[in-house]
This record gives sequence, structure tokens and C-alpha cells, in this order.
Amino acid sequence: MIAALPSEQGFYHYYQAIAPIFILLAQHEKQFGFPKTRRLVKNEQFRAVIALRKRASDGRLTIYAAPNGLDFARIGISIGRSSGSAVFRNRFKRLVREAFRKNKENIPAGRDYVVTPGPRLEANPAWADIQDSLLALADLSSKK
Repeated sequence: MIAALPSEQGFYHYYQAIAPIFILLAQHEKQFGFPKTRRLVKNEQFRAVIALRKRASDGRLTIYAAPNGLDFARIGISIGRSSGSAVFRNRFKRLVREAFRKNKENIPAGRDYVVTPGPRLEANPAWADIQDSLLALADLSSKK
């Protein structure tokens, strides 16, 4: 048996019922998004931050910082092939991006940060450890 399609009026009521859900999802995405304006994307941006040599490290992460003249912080993540497999490198980048995204109001504004793995980064780092290191080092590097 083939079900009958709802009438035009049925589609209208259905849309009215689900529209608030889509609006909430769009607002949630904007609130917790990570647009390109919050990232360092060009090689010269990375080089400019690293050239200032303002560095902080705790063994797990190394952060380079430089003022950017903006009202918000930006982040770039650099991890070389020698650090591990592609799976490890991509997971590291995802963890750092998520820690930055969820804590952008706690990270000092007006600075660019380049994050690299430190020499004592464990093979399977926890998100909480990355988050704690990122917040502590960002705060420390903003005071230099």
C-alpha cells in the first residue's frame, strides 16, 4: 500500500513544527563555530609568529605567540611528519582545535598562537590534558 503524500497544508504545519529546531541548530553552530578568521592559514602568518621567538612549553605542547592587533585570538597548528602517523597528527590537530574553540573566551585576545607538540607528548593524549596545557601556556605566553 502506498501512503498518500500530505497536502500542501500538511507540509506547512510540518515546517512550522520543525523550523524552531533548525533556527536553534544554526545559532548553536554560529556560537561554537571555528571560522577561518580565527585560524592562521598562510605560511607567512606562521613564520611571523614563530619569528618573534616568544615561546612557552610544558613538555606536552609548545606555543609561540605574537600580538595580532585584533579583538580576538587566532590559532595555527603545526605538526611534522616525524611526530607520528597521519592518524596521530590529525587527532592532535582535532584535540587542539577543539580545546581552543571551547575555551576561546578564556584565551587572551589580541594574539596569534602557533601550537606544536612538545617532546613529551604521549601517544594517546587526553582532551583534558591538551586543554589544560593550552590554557596555561596561552596565559603564560601573553604575559611575556
